Amino acid sequence: MGMVALDWRSTLLLRADGHAVRGAHTKACALVTKASALAFVLAKRLSLSHRLTCDVLLMSQLAFRMLVRRHDCQWCYSPMLPAKAFLSLPADGPAIDARTGGPATQAAYLTTCAADRPLAVQLGGSDPTEMLAAARLVQDRGIDCVDVNFGCPQQCARTGGYGAFLLDDPEHARSIVEALVDGLRVPVTAKIRIHADVAETVAFATMLEDAGVAAVAVHGRRREQRHHEGAADWEQIRAVKQALRIPVISNGNITTAACVAACLRETGVDCVMSAKGLLADPTLFAVGAAGGEGGGGDGGGPTLRAERALEYLECCRLYPEGCLPRMMSEHLLEMLAPDLAHAFNGALKKELAAHRTTTRPAQYESLVRRIAAN
Repeated sequence: MGMVALDWRSTLLLRADGHAVRGAHTKACALVTKASALAFVLAKRLSLSHRLTCDVLLMSQLAFRMLVRRHDCQWCYSPMLPAKAFLSLPADGPAIDARTGGPATQAAYLTTCAADRPLAVQLGGSDPTEMLAAARLVQDRGIDCVDVNFGCPQQCARTGGYGAFLLDDPEHARSIVEALVDGLRVPVTAKIRIHADVAETVAFATMLEDAGVAAVAVHGRRREQRHHEGAADWEQIRAVKQALRIPVISNGNITTAACVAACLRETGVDCVMSAKGLLADPTLFAVGAAGGEGGGGDGGGPTLRAERALEYLECCRLYPEGCLPRMMSEHLLEMLAPDLAHAFNGALKKELAAHRTTTRPAQYESLVRRIAAN
């Protein structure tokens, strides 16, 4: 496919012979030894997967994952599950939280099916005990790995002391990873943001490798760039890749098919991940009809955007579990953003955003067609 492939055999040997432990204590050595077999399996899977969705709070639910899988996205992440909130919810019951429009049960937070593979479930939290309890609930769903969020810069993460706000406390972060590596049957991975100083970024990623993670995803922006201000720093991602022996995944600046090839070439990473790019264009990772890289990510015009939006709503009909009106609304607002920026679509944009009254796929389909006709 013209992309960099992971030499997973050498990765396994480096981990299995103990060299991945840089002066770690006995417990860490034991954790890495246990993790090496799981890392082997995950690395082999990632060697065949170059295009990944990113976790997006409440937005990478089953219907959207199945949509991007149609268009050659090879590995998907669940929405981030905040461990404390997830554990506080009932297992089943009415799916929608009337106050927020978000999921009201554990079942609504995480929906999947047999075809939804490979799948990583991402957790956010600061308490190792809570993180492990939540991870044990999800690992029995047939998932491929549990991912730890060290990258979320939003206020919810600041308040909860998790995500990118753990970058300043590597020992606390290590305790979370070690608890999961020691207590789970599935591999553990992690996603981070960068520090201003590349040496700090590399040190944090190295700590995660030593703690037993099987792969690290790096969003090439700092915590302060919470609204994607500025370009992602691929040089820092390249430095992490050069320092680690486990697979490294690049996130940031992936908006077109050409970006995928450029990122793999310039960073040397094993895989690329997209969030904003895929939300705007779920066909971003589509392989061209001639077998070359990329048929998507070109933005397209109103007709193409409407087609993508209607295909997403088709997936909502096929995979309704956990597909809440708020999620449908937010996805369509992203996909149709260029059209909704026009003043003449202002009223339709309000209807699209009114997820408490616009609740069914058929209603959204009607709105999409009206927007496309304008």
